[in-house]
Amino acid sequence: MSQNEENELIKFIQENERNININNSLDYAKIIVNKLKYDKIVKKYLTKLKSYSKSTYIHSLNVAIISTIISLGMKMDAENIIDIAKSALLHDIGKIKINKDILDKPDLLTKCEYEGVQMHSLYGYSMLRDEKINQYIKLG
Repeated sequence: MSQNEENELIKFIQENERNININNSLDYAKIIVNKLKYDKIVKKYLTKLKSYSKSTYIHSLNVAIISTIISLGMKMDAENIIDIAKSALLHDIGKIKINKDILDKPDLLTKCEYEGVQMHSLYGYSMLRDEKINQYIKLG
């Protein structure tokens, strides 16, 4: 997503903020998240996540939609809504570094496995560290 496209999304949110309510917030959230999936950095990592773990990819989309609905309901400014949605889309990208057998294990994880999965947030941050995105998104 170019800066121009992001500015258009900001304008879209600002122009529609008075129309957003509990009955249509899901529709607006889906529009916002679907547009952000094509942001250059977001797309780069979501593509990797989708090919590694489809369930984690779907989870990240759902978290982004729910986070966006909450942000819209809180009447946050458009820039913050976009940052929150991007952060939600990228919050689990570090799971790419987790052994797939552990990530998809249907049984309870051992203590060691669980501690390994908990490292995904550090892995995600290290993956995003050098990207040109808001620091808050990297920490998401």
